[in-house]
Amino acid sequence: MLITLQGISDDHLLDDFIESNRHEPFAELVRRHGPMVWGVCRQTTRHLQDAEDAFQATFAVLARKASTIRRRRSISGWLYQVARRIALSTRTDPSHGRREFGRAVIELEERQPGDRGA
Repeated sequence: MLITLQGISDDHLLDDFIESNRHEPFAELVRRHGPMVWGVCRQTTRHLQDAEDAFQATFAVLARKASTIRRRRSISGWLYQVARRIALSTRTDPSHGRREFGRAVIELEERQPGDRGA
C-alpha cells in the first residue's frame, strides 16, 4: 500500500521525521522545498559545484536542527535563510558548504548510532 505524504503539512512531516527518523517525511520536505532551495543556491553561488554543495548542506542542516525550528507550519522561510547564508559563504570560502554538510552528517550519526532509519 502506497501512503502519500503530499497532503500533510510541513509541521507534521517535520514532527514525524524528528520522532521516527523515517526517511519518507524528510524526502517529502525535500521534494516540496528543493526547487526553491536550489534556486537560491544557484542564483547566489558562482559555480555549479558550490550550488550543489550549498543545496546538500541546507538539507543536512534541516535534518540536524529540525527539532529547534519554532515556526514549523511552513519551513520555506527558514530553508530560504539557511540556503542563502550557506550559498553566500561559499563565495568567500568554497569549502564551507562541504564542511557544513559533513558536520551535519556526523551529528546525525552520533544522534542515532547504528540506526539508519527504516
